[in-house]
Amino acid sequence: DGAAAALRRRRGGGASGRQIVVHGIPYHMRWQDLKDLFKQCGNVLRADIVTDETGRSKGYGTILFDDAQCAQAAIATFSEQEYEGRKLSVKLDKFA
Repeated sequence: DGAAAALRRRRGGGASGRQIVVHGIPYHMRWQDLKDLFKQCGNVLRADIVTDETGRSKGYGTILFDDAQCAQAAIATFSEQEYEGRKLSVKLDKFA
């Protein structure tokens, strides 16, 4: 998988700079809710909620935008904002 991932990055298909991680989301939130919340910042290609082995939310997720400017706009818009009583932490996903 390493060679394929490197090839995608060279072609510009990697998620680096386009994917953010959002901590502090409500535990009841589903991926569609997360996508809907962040699509005001740009075209969301994918939204995922991280869950434990029982399927319960861990309170954070990732969002992949189609370009890096949208990811930066999301960070600027939502970082440190309160959402349903929880403070959001929004950063570039360093693992993308």
